[in-house]
Formats: sequence, structure tokens, C-alpha cells
Amino acid sequence: MENRMDSYTWALIAVAVVAVLCMIWAFSRGRHPCPTALFTGLAGICVLLLLNVLSPFIGPTLKLNFYTCGASAVLGVPGVVGMLFLKFLFGL
Repeated sequence: MENRMDSYTWALIAVAVVAVLCMIWAFSRGRHPCPTALFTGLAGICVLLLLNVLSPFIGPTLKLNFYTCGASAVLGVPGVVGMLFLKFLFGL
């Protein structure tokens, strides 16, 4: 069982590295890559926090942990929307 958890951990790390590299590539193609990356990450974190603050009124929520914060910081608002979609689709 321990070996299986290691393979899941490595798969998660590989997906995260690919996502980060894709975002670096996307940001580097613009005129101002650093401010764009900063704004995207802050917008993703703010939407995640806003979703959790408003969860009693709107219903869906995502737990605040290292993975959701990291995905929202790297992928921005589309990352938060994607996590919500996966939650509804798979019931996670």
C-alpha cells in the first residue's frame, strides 16, 4: 500500500510540474510576464477565499489546503472553476 501512495504522490507532482511549466510558458509570451503571473495568482487565491466566505449563501465550497491554494495560485480563476467542476463531477 505504501508503494501505491508513492506512485500517486509522484503522479501528482508530475502533473503539478507540467501545469507550472505550461503557465510559465504562457506568461512568458506576454509583454509583462511577472505582473501577469502575480495578478493571475492573486486573483485565483482571492476567488478561492471569496468562495469559502460566501459558501453559506451560495452552497459549493472548496477546502482550504495546500493543494487547492497551490492550484488556484498557479492556474488562477480557471483553476478554481476547474476544481469546482471536478467536485461536482466526481463528488470529491
